[in-house]
Amino acid sequence: MVMIFFIMTIVIAIIFVLMIIIIIRIFVVALTFHVGCRVAETYEQFHKIVDELDPASDLKWWSQNHGIDMAMVWPQFEVGLHLHSLLTY
Repeated sequence: MVMIFFIMTIVIAIIFVLMIIIIIRIFVVALTFHVGCRVAETYEQFHKIVDELDPASDLKWWSQNHGIDMAMVWPQFEVGLHLHSLLTY
């Protein structure tokens, strides 16, 4: 009688462990599928952005904003009244 109880306990424990393994496996497969879809979508967006790049226009923009074609804003010096009065005498 004790032996049957012991065997049934082991069988129930094995079934319980197998159920947990199956649940974890289903979760991993679902997660992998979900992440795989997001990776594919992200890759497609990245590929589209890379295809739309135009190095010539990027270099032109950089040159106009930070390079040799940048607009120069020279400082404006103003002569104050006291300096102007000294220069006129």
